[in-house]
Amino acid sequence: MTSYERAVAVVKKLRGMYGDLLLSHSAVASHFLGIELPKLPEVLRDLGREFETVLEIGTRFGVSTAVLACFAKRVITVDIQISPVVTDVLRAVKVDNQVVQVIVPHPNAKRWLVDQSKFDMAFIDGAHDRENTLADFEMTKRCGLVLFHDYPYSSPSTGGGHDGAGWVLDEIKPAGSIVRCPPFAYWMSPVAKAGKQ
Repeated sequence: MTSYERAVAVVKKLRGMYGDLLLSHSAVASHFLGIELPKLPEVLRDLGREFETVLEIGTRFGVSTAVLACFAKRVITVDIQISPVVTDVLRAVKVDNQVVQVIVPHPNAKRWLVDQSKFDMAFIDGAHDRENTLADFEMTKRCGLVLFHDYPYSSPSTGGGHDGAGWVLDEIKPAGSIVRCPPFAYWMSPVAKAGKQ
C-alpha cells in the first residue's frame, strides 16, 4: 500500500468513525461552499517524497496529523492546546506511535521547541493571522519545504484576519519556489528545489 493509499484509507476510516463534522474542521475537507478542493493526501502525494520528520503547527483534532503520519516516519505536532479526541484519532488509525504531541502555551515555548527539533517538512495550520503565520514560517523555513493550509483564505465571518498564508506567500514573497493549490500552497527553498530535481 502506498503512502497515498494509506492516507485515503485513514480519512475513510475516520469519516466512518466520526462523521463529516470532524473532517470539516481539518485540512482533509474536500470541499468548501460546494467547491471541490485539493485534499491533503493528494498534495502530499504530489510532493513525491517520504519524510523523516514533519513538524505540524496546529493540531486541532489530529486528522491532518494522522494523514501526515502516512507520509512520514515521525510527526511532531504542536498547538496551544490538544483536543482530548486527538489521541483517540491517532490510535484508531494506528499512527499514535509515530506522533509526538506537544502543548506550547506561549510563542517562546514554540520557538524553543522548533529550534531544538530536526524536521524535513513543516505544515503550518495554526493561527491564520499574518503575524503568527509569518512567525511560524520564519522559524520553520530552515527545513526547505513548508506547506500551508488555508491559502489564501480570509473568513468574512471573522472580518478577515485569516489571510496569513496568502499574505506571506503573495506579499512577502520569500525567495524560492511557491506552488499554489488552494486551499494549500507550499514554499520550497532554492536549495531544496535543486535537490529535488
